[in-house]
Amino acid sequence: MRVAHSYQDLVAEGVHLAIRMGTLPESVFGARKLVTLQRCLVAAPAYLKARGTPRTPAAGAAHDCIFGPGGFDRDSWMFRRGNTVISVGVSGRVHTDSGAGMFAGVLAGLGIAIASTSMCRAALQSGELVLLLPQFGLAPVDVHPVFPGGPRRSAKVRAFADYLAGSLGGEPASGGP
Repeated sequence: MRVAHSYQDLVAEGVHLAIRMGTLPESVFGARKLVTLQRCLVAAPAYLKARGTPRTPAAGAAHDCIFGPGGFDRDSWMFRRGNTVISVGVSGRVHTDSGAGMFAGVLAGLGIAIASTSMCRAALQSGELVLLLPQFGLAPVDVHPVFPGGPRRSAKVRAFADYLAGSLGGEPASGGP
């Protein structure tokens, strides 16, 4: 399954705000960092029972990988242990631009995935998911609301961005861009 990765034309489609993850390209749009999400590698117990549990980043490359939103981490996954960075080429059949879709795929046992720790905390605690390679770190990802019209946004867009910031653990904009 593959969902094409492309950004909407916010102005042409009348979109007031879009959520973007990762490093933002140069743009005429306004943006604000909401939160930085920590990430982890996870899989469902049924998947691991059928395919085995990877013990090293290199072993993870042999698994079916599920790719979520953001357009990054789709060719290689970067792990860090101390001062050593390990890049592992990965592949998989499931690609989605939806965090919920990626999460559902992992829960259904379709493969292993990188997810935010906040997204999978409850599933890890309940045993629905298993944390893989906890001794290796993954780079965090920034989450931004992006809005047309430059750095000044409407009151409704600012209010919604503030709501998102509060929900995700970030700070309200308190009126600034």
